[in-house]
This record gives sequence, structure tokens and C-alpha cells, in this order.
Amino acid sequence: MRHLYYFILLLTLPCVAQSQKPEFDIVLKNGRVIDPETGLDEVRNVGIRGNRIVEISSNALTGKEVIDVSNLVVSPGFIDIHAHGQTNKENEFQAHDGVTTALELEVGRPNIGGWLASRKDNAVLNYGASVAHQWVREEIMTQSSDKAGPEGLPKDNTKLSDRSSYKSNYLPLKKELMQASLDLIDLELQAGAMGIGVSIGYYPGATREEIFNVYEFAALRKALLVTHVREGRALAIQQAIADAAVNGTSLHIVHINSMAMDEISLAIRMVGHAQQHGMDITTELYPYPASSTFLQPDRNLDCAHDTSPSPYPAAGPGGRRPTRSCSCRGRRNSSRTSFATRRGRTCSARGPCPSCSAGQFH
Repeated sequence: MRHLYYFILLLTLPCVAQSQKPEFDIVLKNGRVIDPETGLDEVRNVGIRGNRIVEISSNALTGKEVIDVSNLVVSPGFIDIHAHGQTNKENEFQAHDGVTTALELEVGRPNIGGWLASRKDNAVLNYGASVAHQWVREEIMTQSSDKAGPEGLPKDNTKLSDRSSYKSNYLPLKKELMQASLDLIDLELQAGAMGIGVSIGYYPGATREEIFNVYEFAALRKALLVTHVREGRALAIQQAIADAAVNGTSLHIVHINSMAMDEISLAIRMVGHAQQHGMDITTELYPYPASSTFLQPDRNLDCAHDTSPSPYPAAGPGGRRPTRSCSCRGRRNSSRTSFATRRGRTCSARGPCPSCSAGQFH
């Protein structure tokens, strides 16, 4: 009988050993786990081994390091598809916001193959970019001007970037060059570009036919097209949707609120209706009422009424100081002056102002 007892005990020992869960490297304890794919939104414990999530459980888990994340959200890393900052320093800031993939899909990156090679094994986050259509048309214009000097282009061998007086963004692409531009887009896609970035808002010289051709080509290549639309508010949104609809192009419209402005409700309805009719279309907007803002003294505006010393420290070449500002007499040297500057500045004039009352918002 005693021998039978020992035999049964020996049989059960391997089972006990197998039932013990291995120790994790890291355990995230009591976090609010949100998984958009499965719809999970519950307090759970997360077990990590190496660089992999191995277990998500309501049961207690043991690990070499246990981190109490009570009252914090644990979720998959965020994918930022509109990230102009593509250096490791900028990626570090994004990582603190939970971003694990930072993509430059609006403007894209010139020479995508070279850029991807420069980032390989040297990036903090996952990375990627679209074809830079603005660069493509510039390159084609440059090559054409170097060979034949088409109308409006200088007959020399300098690069566009070296021609301070040359504004390729305001010139149309000749019809005979359109196929060459599509061929270069194709090469960039083959080199690893994640779609085509058509930031036409920055090169208004592009014709409707040129942009239509790019939408058509994107559909043929089954490539996502990401666009910063022209000026024109809802009409520009409508044009982008129309080009995508007739070609079957997958479309993403960036920062629709700053493009549609006071017609944002209409623009959102357009996108929603397009989705309801089966179009592959998405958009994005930011929740704050300003765009293209910078942390710097405002040197673009001045006021003839205020001659008091500037409260700002010396800045710029020669220790230049920015002047106080008055929105009614403001001068802007850039079309990208922030919405906050245009709409939210108060007049700081000390005397009667010919165009506004002190304290009035513009």
C-alpha cells in the first residue's frame, strides 16, 4: 500500500510543476486595460516577458518587477499618422504621450529609400512616410529645366533649392511632364513609401488635372492618398472627395477643421455621407482652436500707438527686440500666422485707436 502511495505521488508531481505559471519579467498591476480591437475596458493585470505581452488576466500575476498602475490606462501604443517631427528627440516627446509609431503621411519624405535607410536601427519609435508629391513635382521640373528650359524655368543646372527667386509651388506642371511625375511616385512607392502625400495647400500652382491624375494613379496602385487640401474651405473638401469617389481612391484628409474653418459642420457631413456610401475615406481634427503655433516672441505685429519698452528680452540678430502689438494695425509676413494671433489678440494701444476700441477681440 505504501508503494502504491509513492507511485501516485510521483505521477502527480509533474502535473503540479506544469500548472505553476512561469514568472514574468514585468507585471503591470491593476491598470485599466483598454483594447479597441476586442472592446475590452476593464481593470486587469498584464504580464510581459521580453518585449511581448504574454498574459492579460484578472488574476494576480507574479514577476521580477511589479508596477502598480492603478488609476492609469494601459492600452496599445498610439499610431500618429501626422507627425512632422521625425528625429529621435521629437520621438522621445511623443513616446511620453503613448505614441509608439510616428508616421509622416501628410507632406511625406523626399527620397524615401534614403530616408528609410537613415532611420533603420536608429529610431526610437516605429517610423514610415508617404511619397512627398511636392518634392516629386519639384524634381521633375528641375530635371526638365536642366534639359530643355521650359517656359517659366531658368536654363541652368542649379537645383531648385538653390534658386532663391524660383517658386515651383506656384507653377503648373506641364502636361508632358505628368507621366514622368507619376513614374517617380511609383519608384518611391516601390522604395517603401506608405501612400502618397498630396499637400496641395502648399503648392497652389498645381492644376486640377495634375491632382486628378495623382488620385487616379493612387487608386491603380491601391495606395492611400493623404491630402492637405487647397484653400477653399468646404469646396476644397468636396473637390478631394469627388476626385477620390470617381477614381476609387482611399483618402485621408488632414486637419479638416483648419481647412474647413467655419464650414466644418458641412465638411464633416460630407465625409460621413461618403463613408455611408461605401467610400474608403477618413479625416482628422484637433481639439484646440489654434493651428501652426510657435513658442516665440511675436515680431510680426507692431503698433504705432505703443512706444513703451518691450517686455521681451533681446532676441534675434543684433539683439533686436519685438515690439508690443496691436491687432488692428498688425502686419503679417506669413500666411501661416496662427489662428490665435488672427482671432484672439487684444489691442494694446494706449491711446485712441483709429480702427478699434482697446480690449476688442479681432
